[in-house]
Order: sequence, then structure tokens, then C-alpha cells
Amino acid sequence: MSEKPDYFIGVDVSKLTLSICVLHKNTINHFEISNNKSDIIAFFAMYANMRSYATFENTNTYNYDLMRAFDELGLPYTRLDAFKFSHFLKHNSKNKTDKSDAYAIALYGSKFYDELGKNEFSEEFALIKSYQSGLTQLNKISTQIQNFNEALSNIDNQTLKEAMFEVLETIKEQKKKVEDEVFELICSIVPQTKEIIKENKGFGKSFAVYVLPLIYLNKARSSNELASYIGLAPLSYESGTSVKRGMHISGGAKLARNCLFMCSLTASKYNEHFSAIYKRLIKNGKGKKVALCAVARKMLVFVKNIYFKDDR
Repeated sequence: MSEKPDYFIGVDVSKLTLSICVLHKNTINHFEISNNKSDIIAFFAMYANMRSYATFENTNTYNYDLMRAFDELGLPYTRLDAFKFSHFLKHNSKNKTDKSDAYAIALYGSKFYDELGKNEFSEEFALIKSYQSGLTQLNKISTQIQNFNEALSNIDNQTLKEAMFEVLETIKEQKKKVEDEVFELICSIVPQTKEIIKENKGFGKSFAVYVLPLIYLNKARSSNELASYIGLAPLSYESGTSVKRGMHISGGAKLARNCLFMCSLTASKYNEHFSAIYKRLIKNGKGKKVALCAVARKMLVFVKNIYFKDDR
């Protein structure tokens, strides 16, 4: 990044309020405002005309008005990865209050400013994310009802069984409706969507819904950076000579990573290119899950390099 700003702003976001900490040289100032766009713009307008930088945790949808306001004001900001920031927060203070969190967020921004990437808010991708969350909830409810139905298998309660069956059918219909809507939305944003699915076995609608938006949004990243962002870059976990867990994958975009793993199950069987990769890994002594994770990463890199090679 460029030369460090004069003001570092940390914002602890909640549903109704924003707890704000402003660091300027040796001064620390705390504020609290309502979490609505008009109040946010009114408060931050003066900082937009100064050398300022804001940071806040990436927490669900409660920070959407904050991002909209920052974009409108032209105030640069970064949404912090909650997992990474939690480690910093844990060692920063034993007390946990909105005020102390806001201070820690501002301090994190000032210390790691050179490593942070500037973010921008996208209404389209916020909408896609809401679709993804909705589909996840529908899947969870469907699984819970199916498990409940299995528990009813030895109980003679036809009324309840019929009611649960009707609920499952309704969820199935609504899930398809939501999937179709978000798929058409993604096709309008990512022109290559239908081409990718048509030309490559194993790349279905779920790949389009959960993975393609992330590839498109992060197309400027390298393939390795994208794999790390999604959580498909192997990490080592060692401590001296006593703790050696080998390489593992974790963190990142869980929905996209899980979707890629499920797609790899199909691609490793029916896609000639990825099936060959899977068989070679198995032949070389790799476990099935390790081989599938490798195929999932190869699928991600394949799409990034073939269909988005001109967007870097």
C-alpha cells in the first residue's frame, strides 16, 4: 500500500450500533453511533476528507450499510478476516467489550496496514451471498426433517409422517426456485458460467452458485492465492519434535471448499482429465480424501487459468 494514513479507524459492528475507535498519532478517541447509513455518513464525512483508513470484522450482513457509506464517501477500508483477527484479539486484552474490540480493530489496521487489501462493496455479490446462506439453511432444515422421519420409522403416526413429507416437498420446490434464480443472476454477472458447466463434467449448478462468484470476484489473484483464499492450500502444523500433524487444509471460504470437494467426487469418476489425476495420485500411494482434495484444487485452478486468463 501507499504511505500510511494519519487516522486509523476501528469499527466494532453490531446489529443496532457501531462502536468506533479512532487512532491519531498518540490520541485514542471512542464514539458510538447507530448502525444506519445516514448516521454513518454524517459521522464519517469529515474523515473522508482526511488521510484515513477504516477496518472492521467481516460479520454477516450487519456491516453492509457501513460498506455502502464508505464507498459513497470514498473512505478506504478493509474487512478483516474474523479467524485471523481473533488470534490478535485474544492476545491484545483479557477484557472483551465493544470499546476494547474497536480499539483492537483500529490497532490491527495500524500495525498491519501494509498487508491489508482495500475492499469494495458489491450489491450483486451481497445478493448472491444471501442466496447461498438461504440455500444452506434450507439444506440444514431438510436434513433435520429427514433424520426426524427416520426416528419415526418405528412409530405409527401417519398424520405426522404426512406432514413432514409435505414440508420436505415444499422445501425441495423452494430450494429449486432459489437455485434457479441465483444461477440466472450468476450467469448475468459471469458470462462464462454456462460454457464452463456445459464443457466440463463434474461442474454443475452448485459449482456455479458457490464457487464461480468467488473466482470472478478474486480473478486478479494468482491461482495459488485463490486456492489459499478458499482453503485448499495445504498447511503444516508442527511444534518441535513432539507435535507433527502433517499437512492439512482448513479455513477459507467453507461453502466454496465443501462444494469443490463434492464436485471432485463426480469429476474424479466422469471427467477424463480429472479422473486421470485422481488415479495417478491413488497409484502413487495417496489416500482417497487427499486425492479428492487435490482434484478439487486442480478444478479451481483449471477454471481460473482457462476461463479467466484474460481478466488478471
